[in-house]
Amino acid sequence: MGVHKGLNGMNVLVLDDQALYFFKASGENRWEDGSVMLEGKASRFRGLAFVENNTVVTTEKTTEGVNLVFIDIMLSRKIIDRISLVPTTLSDYQIQKTKCVNVASDGKRVFTSDFGLKCFYDTDIETKQTRSVYSSKADRYITGIMGIAVDPAGNVLVSVVMPPEPGSRPCIELFSSAGIYKRRIELPPVLKPVGVLLEGKSFYVADVGARTVEIFQVLEQ
Repeated sequence: MGVHKGLNGMNVLVLDDQALYFFKASGENRWEDGSVMLEGKASRFRGLAFVENNTVVTTEKTTEGVNLVFIDIMLSRKIIDRISLVPTTLSDYQIQKTKCVNVASDGKRVFTSDFGLKCFYDTDIETKQTRSVYSSKADRYITGIMGIAVDPAGNVLVSVVMPPEPGSRPCIELFSSAGIYKRRIELPPVLKPVGVLLEGKSFYVADVGARTVEIFQVLEQ
């Protein structure tokens, strides 16, 4: 449901159906008392990303909609804020259909992929305003969107597991910081890219189809 490396590269957070776990690089529990968070409640949360050193964000689907949930993992170890994620213009049917799966953050904004409604959301943390971003293709939708990441310039990368065009392969779609579709990056060896992570001039793709993590290098053009 979610795995994320800490901003200092030394800690790892894992969110599964049971709880939220925090590990040191050595594999030991980062919390000295050996505890976990969200135990018994974790199944309703999806996605995980650091916002800053002590705060992470995930998504929570309820009967009333979808929220971004901010958690202090060091001091209080509690949920410290919620932002309503799915735009209020959506119908009840659309809210039921939404399926947020992954999140990314640059510290000021949170980006959330919605597999169900085939788009992603760009949320300003300070103003708590959210906009929906779609593809520039004829059907507007980002069919099969799963993973999401943001680079230092604010560009957003999303992994797509099932492009709608006949013969198309799984790929990465690139959007500008303004939400404008820029281009598609083909991933020939990848079967089902469910997650993407940027680090320097490389990006990592979690391929659940091949049960591997593929590493790609961004080349200067």
